[in-house]
Amino acid sequence: MERHETRMLSMSVSGENGLAGHHWRHQFDAAYRSRLPNVNPELTHLNVTLSATTDRDAYDARFGEALAAYNASQSAKGHPERRIPDYLAKLTDARATDERKVEAGKKKKVTVVAPFIDYVVQVGSHETVGKLDNAEYEAIYGEAFERIQERSMSDGGGIDWCQAVIHFDEEGGTPHLHISGIPFATGCKRGLETQASLGGALKALDLADKPALAEMVRDELEDVCERHGILRDVMGSAEGRRSTREFKREQRELAEVTAKRVEASNKLAQVTEATAAKQAELAEVTDALEGVRPIKEAKDLTLRPFEKHRRINEGREAEGRLGALESEVERARERAEGLEGQRDAAERRIEDLRRDVAEAEREVRAAEHRNRRLEGVLGKLAESIRALAEGVRRLGTQVATALVTTVGGRRAKMLADGLGIGLPSKAARWPMRAWHDGSRAVVTPVRAETRQARTEQQQEREEGHGYDRGETRGRRR
Repeated sequence: MERHETRMLSMSVSGENGLAGHHWRHQFDAAYRSRLPNVNPELTHLNVTLSATTDRDAYDARFGEALAAYNASQSAKGHPERRIPDYLAKLTDARATDERKVEAGKKKKVTVVAPFIDYVVQVGSHETVGKLDNAEYEAIYGEAFERIQERSMSDGGGIDWCQAVIHFDEEGGTPHLHISGIPFATGCKRGLETQASLGGALKALDLADKPALAEMVRDELEDVCERHGILRDVMGSAEGRRSTREFKREQRELAEVTAKRVEASNKLAQVTEATAAKQAELAEVTDALEGVRPIKEAKDLTLRPFEKHRRINEGREAEGRLGALESEVERARERAEGLEGQRDAAERRIEDLRRDVAEAEREVRAAEHRNRRLEGVLGKLAESIRALAEGVRRLGTQVATALVTTVGGRRAKMLADGLGIGLPSKAARWPMRAWHDGSRAVVTPVRAETRQARTEQQQEREEGHGYDRGETRGRRR
């Protein structure tokens, strides 16, 4: 890398909050930028795109798999209404609604995560235009963007910087870098397993808040600039200016020295106070001994033997009571340990019961869902059985009619008995009529029709012999 003389330039990282701060066309669409008042369209071709992934493609790449798994899970649980067809649109609408509530005074602050985080990264100002050419800006911003991408990712989440562009086409402005990223967290217990979350992203990156994120971006920019011979311009002493790195190092050293000095002073005060207390206590004990020593010596000389024996017995009794107390304390300790074990076992049992209850509730919900489905199936089956019974009834009637019409006589009777259809014993002599009594098909003779048929048959025979009905009757008499 070509070496440069050290230059002092300001460095800034400014954030754009909310939905209004993120506009893909504003950053990348040349036709759109040509209508902006601060843009010179003749210079737009100088802009350098580092990453131009669209909002939709970026969200599909980051959350597509987790979204598909979530929707499949909700369908399997019997809650298709909870599926999310468009995760980006859902977040955008929720954020817009939250911002409107804050503007209307219904909420104190916006709590819904913004779909994107946007920063403007800049080296220098309008006062230092010309100290860096476009090639240097492109090299610095390109390396800084790569460093920021690497620093912003971890196993638990981070910032997916999916859009970056260097603008050289703004009138009177300093060349600057626009970056946009998706804050996300992985391993989430509710909702999507991987979902948009600024708090989760900051936690995964071990950052306290959003200003700490901006400071991290600025640190990466400062490291890259230092490799190109550029230090961050910070006002210093009368001798000149110092870089941010030097200023921060001096502040840390001063803080460490101050903390050590305060700690040493506190320890010295504690030691001095303790020493004075011990000296006072020693003086009191010395004075007491001086007054007690003559009395003790006199008592020792005149103490009777039985007094010594009494004191020995008292000492032994005290030792016995002390041993009993120690035994009671030991037993109490053992009982306490046993109770703690029982408490731990009870807590584990409670936790197991809670899991069992949750599992039972899930099984009950699943069983209720299956029962509802079975009820529908049984209803359809009952309807089919009723239709089949009606068909059987009609078929029995048709069979009975066909037997009498086609077979007749004893054969009809035998076939009807084999099929469970009722026929009268004189089925061979009488015309039959088939009907259904509710449980089976029944065939009964139509006697009027039989008499009429017999009369017609007799008339045909008489006409065949050449005499009428009166002659026949007279001849018979």
